[in-house]
Amino acid sequence: MPKASANNIRIEYETFGDPSSPPILLVIGLGSQLIYWDEAFCRQLAEAGLYVIRFDNRDAGLSTKFDQAGVPDVMDVIGKLMSRQKVTPPPQEREPFIQFNLHVFRALTGPRFGFDEEWVRQIMGRAYDRSFCPQGAARQLVAILTQANRQPALKGVRVPTLIIHGDADPLVSVEGGKDAAEAVPGAELKIIKGMGHDLPHGEVWAQIAKDIIAHTKKACG
Repeated sequence: MPKASANNIRIEYETFGDPSSPPILLVIGLGSQLIYWDEAFCRQLAEAGLYVIRFDNRDAGLSTKFDQAGVPDVMDVIGKLMSRQKVTPPPQEREPFIQFNLHVFRALTGPRFGFDEEWVRQIMGRAYDRSFCPQGAARQLVAILTQANRQPALKGVRVPTLIIHGDADPLVSVEGGKDAAEAVPGAELKIIKGMGHDLPHGEVWAQIAKDIIAHTKKACG
């Protein structure tokens, strides 16, 4: 896969579709790799006339690591954020790592669409083999925890915005989606009943792709 370079950082990325088509950049979450954006989902967007770009965040996957920065001790901080419960770091061995993440993904899945254990098991195995870097996720988490309230900045957004949020998201409350939609001028909010902090396969996956495609094409004129 190609790499983009900027500020002494190399970002691993992959593209789908025609480079002359309207681009859509898929940004994955904390500690995750580009493969978490399912290839079939990327191809569905590309086949609809979008130029899809998925990438590894810095300090994750095959992008530049910041090991020289050390490993922050964030487990106690997370525990305090989660009702003072002690949080266990992910295991170092492959199969225990997969089992650990099956538990995490199951907890994040909403009640309506079911938990795709086989997909999670497969993607976690690929992620471990491709780049096992829990220290990078720890550094990303510290970066998140040090961020200021972004609502004032959201009020300055001047591009068409679509916010899709599940009403059963146990990690980022649907109220956060509503708050963001209220902050961005003219934003459209779509709340999916029974969806958690995930991108379920099947019917809702197709609907989300359809909404993204329609929104992007409308924004591009």
